[in-house]
Amino acid sequence: MKEYLAITSKSYKIGFLIVEPIIFIIAMLVTSEYFSLFFLVVELMFLVQLELAQDYFSFGSICKKNGMSMDYIKTSYKGKSILRKSLIVDNIIRFIKPVIIVVVGTIPLSTASETIEVLQIQGIDMFLSLLVVSLDIALVSCISVNATRYVDTFNIYYLVTLPFSISIVLLLVPLMSVTIIQAIIILVIGGVLCMVVTHLHMNKRIEQSYIDRE
Repeated sequence: MKEYLAITSKSYKIGFLIVEPIIFIIAMLVTSEYFSLFFLVVELMFLVQLELAQDYFSFGSICKKNGMSMDYIKTSYKGKSILRKSLIVDNIIRFIKPVIIVVVGTIPLSTASETIEVLQIQGIDMFLSLLVVSLDIALVSCISVNATRYVDTFNIYYLVTLPFSISIVLLLVPLMSVTIIQAIIILVIGGVLCMVVTHLHMNKRIEQSYIDRE
């Protein structure tokens, strides 16, 4: 964890690890309290965009050939190890942060007696449904860095994230054909596999970045 905190900037840590979760949790708590589904959806959309865009301000274009976003790390004997450990922590935070924000932020909505009564009639568990949505966001966020870390221009970076934003909704469609518990299991397994594949991918790119290439 100390490697991750050392390699990321102070503004990134304050903005995306402290301020962002607090703001979203407070906003969702207020929205959930008054059961405003429209505003909750809007908040989730903003959360998706932030989760996909924030990597640009931390690890940026580390996969890009001849990219220089992390070149200063190579001046350290332990640079490679620091970067690897930082990326592991980033993977874990990237997967659990959206889950924590959504689950905590929607407690009033998930536990409201009138909401539970209405949804029970329809056979819907609000808490588990929101958990599925948060895991969906987390999974796509984890997948997205395998593409976005090849981009060093923010305008292009943002365009690259758009298909991933859409895929969050598209991924929910096939999950509707299984039970909520099955969907959660699928997303958790997918998240673990994604973190492993992403870690291997990043390690490969790190190794290649130490080789001089034309």
